[in-house]
Amino acid sequence: MFIKLMDLFAGLSNKSKFIVLILIDALILLLSIYIAISVRVGYFFYTSDVKYIFISIIAPFICIPIFYKAGLYSNVIRYINFNFILKIFIAIMLYCLFWGFIVLIIRPDSFPRSVIIINIFISLTLITNIRVLAKVFFDFNLNYLKTIKRNIIIYGINSEGIALFESIKNNKSFRVISFIDESSEFQNRYIYNIKVRSLEEIKDLNRKNKINDVFITKFIKSKNELNALSKICDQNNISIKTKTQDEWNNFVAKDTNINAFEKIEPSEFLKRNVVESDYFLLSKNISDKTVLITGAGGSIGSEITSQTLDLNPSSIILLEQNEYALFKIKEKLNKYNKNKIQIHSILGSTTNKKLIEEIMQK
Repeated sequence: MFIKLMDLFAGLSNKSKFIVLILIDALILLLSIYIAISVRVGYFFYTSDVKYIFISIIAPFICIPIFYKAGLYSNVIRYINFNFILKIFIAIMLYCLFWGFIVLIIRPDSFPRSVIIINIFISLTLITNIRVLAKVFFDFNLNYLKTIKRNIIIYGINSEGIALFESIKNNKSFRVISFIDESSEFQNRYIYNIKVRSLEEIKDLNRKNKINDVFITKFIKSKNELNALSKICDQNNISIKTKTQDEWNNFVAKDTNINAFEKIEPSEFLKRNVVESDYFLLSKNISDKTVLITGAGGSIGSEITSQTLDLNPSSIILLEQNEYALFKIKEKLNKYNKNKIQIHSILGSTTNKKLIEEIMQK
């Protein structure tokens, strides 16, 4: 009910919101005076004395113009901060000062003067809290209720899977339900407080959380595993997403971006044959050698540099004619250069014969 009322309020025009806020404040001010008197006398106060009715009715007429001048009706509620609370405090103090002065002049029969002080605290508490609660609701409504979250599973415990999680953990559009990995090393363990589960548990996860997508972040070598995964996803209406076609056979990117994944049909997923690199052949030609990579800042070049770094060359020379691209690839390699391999970056083109000769000789 409360959520519906707040949604209705949010949809009003600015003029209508202004009127509603004034009416709410007027009601709060009347309620504050009644509570202050009741607290002071120790029972639910009731009187037919015209003076008591008058001092109650004049409260909104004194306070609301002060609120208006202080700018309390021009602030957008969802962006209120400490300065706004300070404005409320000053406005309430001015209102209570004027109201208290009038009360002391009129002085209804048996009116306790301490009610003026009590009214300051009650009206300040109610006026402030109603705005803070409204802000909390709008923030919650904006960040959570209005955001359509996709429940996802990350398939694969490796650097790519962890990198994918890191890139989306603060993204309000996605919620990682679980990691999936068939390796006994990770079964029933936790990563970032998220449980690692087996392939067969996807069915139970889907029943409880309605899984939207499975993000594949590793090579699945077993045909049986491929068949089982595609069957489960097909039967439970779960989308399979994996790296784009041109990146499929070079699946070792360290900076995983969710936009690099595309949706594929289970039948298409089964048709994809993995072309595995010959590690020993690559290592023989790269390990402990100086490797020159031209066009190092491009999409292919940057992938080659990442794979080369993993094969422990003695040094890597990056040649790139785009200065920014050269800076980015050098920065990326430095981040993952755990073995402290020498990395030299050179700005230039392969069409510069003299430059290439100097690089080779040096």
